[in-house]
Amino acid sequence: MKRHQHHIMFAIRGVIRKLGIRRLSLGLVLGLVSLVFFQTCIHPNERDILELHKCPACYGVSLCSEILHGPSEISISFDFLGRLGVLANIIATKNVFSGLLKDKKVIIKRLGHRSELQHLDSKICLAMGYQKSCGPKLKEVVLKVPSIRDSIERLLNESKDFNEFRLRLCPSMEHVDNLFSSTLPKINGSHHGRLVNDGATAHIWTLLLINPEPLLLQIMRAEDGWPVPHYLGACGRIAVTLHAGEPLTDFLSRSWPERAGLSLQLLLAADRFTFSHPQFAFYLLDISSDNIVVNEKGKLSFVDLEHLVVVDRHPTYIPDAWNESHISEVYDDCPGCNTFSSDSLCQHHISDHNHHVICEQLLGPGMGSSGNSLPGGLLHSIPLDIQKQYPQLEVFLNECSSGKGKDHIHSARRLRDLLNIASKENPLFGDQTLLQTWKYF
Repeated sequence: MKRHQHHIMFAIRGVIRKLGIRRLSLGLVLGLVSLVFFQTCIHPNERDILELHKCPACYGVSLCSEILHGPSEISISFDFLGRLGVLANIIATKNVFSGLLKDKKVIIKRLGHRSELQHLDSKICLAMGYQKSCGPKLKEVVLKVPSIRDSIERLLNESKDFNEFRLRLCPSMEHVDNLFSSTLPKINGSHHGRLVNDGATAHIWTLLLINPEPLLLQIMRAEDGWPVPHYLGACGRIAVTLHAGEPLTDFLSRSWPERAGLSLQLLLAADRFTFSHPQFAFYLLDISSDNIVVNEKGKLSFVDLEHLVVVDRHPTYIPDAWNESHISEVYDDCPGCNTFSSDSLCQHHISDHNHHVICEQLLGPGMGSSGNSLPGGLLHSIPLDIQKQYPQLEVFLNECSSGKGKDHIHSARRLRDLLNIASKENPLFGDQTLLQTWKYF
């Protein structure tokens, strides 16, 4: 037996001596009972979680036909971790659960804490002049709002404070119908719908009040190549997506070729969010490793889209500085600070915000001592032969992450192209070329 195995055996014997056989046995029995309890007893009432009685003041009903089967049977279920999440929800944690829907591994979101959902109901009641909760009348109240469209425009125009921030559309509201066209019923089967006082518009308004993520997942669809989870739909007060993978933080110690592949995906994602939509640019204001996951095939997805600025790139009336590109500010006395001004983003037809923040927060060492969950960045520890063969790699990385006054889009794209070239030319990558990365976009 090896020395370290001896140490383990001695440690186990020490624990048994300290606790005693009876205490240890009791602990094991209690642990087993707890496990069985969680597995068999923590079955949340899914119908209560749906809160269908509040519709159309809900997230939608597109998934209800797949979820609801008879008065009691329901096809969505929580796995063990999901049930633990339901228990944790009693202590007011976020309403995000894992589970299964017709054998698909899914993420089930209620899009807010319990207190936030209660506050949502109060907001809707206040919109109709009720001083207190309107309770059972909520369903009728939402369609009696004088103009849901006007309320939506106010929400999109006034969301400037990040603490209250959900989604901002700028510099004007003239194309707001276009923004939500994919979530609205088609007119005569083909023409885009409009925001009117109906159930579909009420769903949009409700989501803007609590969390716009399901709307954005329908605008930027995974099926169309956007780096986001596949949105399955909503039923009442839950929204469901396919499980998209494990946190990016889990990949910090992977091989450099694998990390380079993920970095290339991130750089392509910056381009995608900024340029790919024909009408709008999407600027993510909460880019962090906690909000990005990677699936078993190595595909990366952004899973938290709660805070965004959406810039209409083709408005009729343009601000004075519109034709100038917006360059993100870099502060020498605050390395890694993710600073932005939504007003500044709205004044320009294009911004390097996505490229700069992805380089600074995720790829390079720019976070300094600011509590970065990816110390040194995803591209840390570049192999020596890569450094010698491609010395510009670090130059472009530093420019796009911390270059003051630099065009971060240009630097990020140079970094992207160099990573792609290295993957094809350097033996370090072997058969692990980054070509498959491009197919995701």
